[in-house]
Amino acid sequence: MKMRVSFSDLSTFGRCAYKYFLRAHAKLQRKQKNPNLFKGTQTHEGLRVFFLALRDGRTVPEAQDEMFQYFADELEALPKRNPTLFDEELLHLGDIIVEAEDLCVAYIQRNLDEIKTWEILHVEEEFTIELPSGDEITFTPDLIIRDRNGFIWIIDHKTTSRLPEQADVPFADLQEVLYFYGVQLVYGEAVRGFIFNYLRKKQPTMPRLNATHNKESKAFGHYFVNNLKSIDTTYEMLRDFLTAEAPVLLGEPAHQQRLAELRDHNRFFWQERLLVTEEMTKAIMQNVTDTMYLMEVCTEDNAFPKTILNDLAGPMACSRCTFSRICHTELLGWNTVQVIEEDYEPRDPKNPYESEGDDDETD
Repeated sequence: MKMRVSFSDLSTFGRCAYKYFLRAHAKLQRKQKNPNLFKGTQTHEGLRVFFLALRDGRTVPEAQDEMFQYFADELEALPKRNPTLFDEELLHLGDIIVEAEDLCVAYIQRNLDEIKTWEILHVEEEFTIELPSGDEITFTPDLIIRDRNGFIWIIDHKTTSRLPEQADVPFADLQEVLYFYGVQLVYGEAVRGFIFNYLRKKQPTMPRLNATHNKESKAFGHYFVNNLKSIDTTYEMLRDFLTAEAPVLLGEPAHQQRLAELRDHNRFFWQERLLVTEEMTKAIMQNVTDTMYLMEVCTEDNAFPKTILNDLAGPMACSRCTFSRICHTELLGWNTVQVIEEDYEPRDPKNPYESEGDDDETD
């Protein structure tokens, strides 16, 4: 039996065969929506619209206008798409869309000089890898570009709750190497590797002057930015605030130091590059072949075993799985039909809340 599966299904099966069954065969999705996923998917969509416009020959301002129009349309469509939600819930979703737009704008502004040098080759276009067995794997990279030196990079936008620490710098895994292998089949040795764009979902804090300042203290320079040493903001936001509200503080040592820290160690955007070697590719492709074989066996036998993981497994833990309630109900011998009717619905592949990766993040 020859199979054609997406990378998402392959990755899901590698985590838990039963989760793969519920997602790909039973075609279920959770009714309850996760706002974290919604913000991530809105950010991805905004960037998709922007880079598609660039690929089609628009200028940067024109591409940004198309992105702004996308977000405006999303805001207008919210009540029609969610007729059962209360006004407060709709306002919350609207705020998330605005925050996603702000995140896209900040990312584009910060990386504009580099973006202008890119040739946009593919924006969320599907690629297919045919294995020696005849099985096929499909995958859809966020972005593929050619840089000023003629090298091709696969770009992955990762919206995240926190930026990675140095120890968390990505190492080649199934997704990266599989994407690299598939794109290399098309473009050859010009493909160099991955660029990970991390976008922190939390909005930067707007600076403000200490609450006790007044005209007299201001005249003598006895004022400063509140919580200066720990303010969770960007270099650009603090610089612009000081320029507009307290230009004298631009020359004050403590404020200069904080500006330098924020400039050198950005807290909201981070870019990491990953080069893929031939040895990595061989090892991962063997893993893919083995996983595809197991998927075929499970499908033929209609047997999809559960992988039980406790909370120590972090993002992999069963407690964070979309289908945890179904699985736990079955293990207890209770009525799963009722649980599915109450909490789940037929899966829509275009569901804006669905994640290709972890259940609590959009990546």
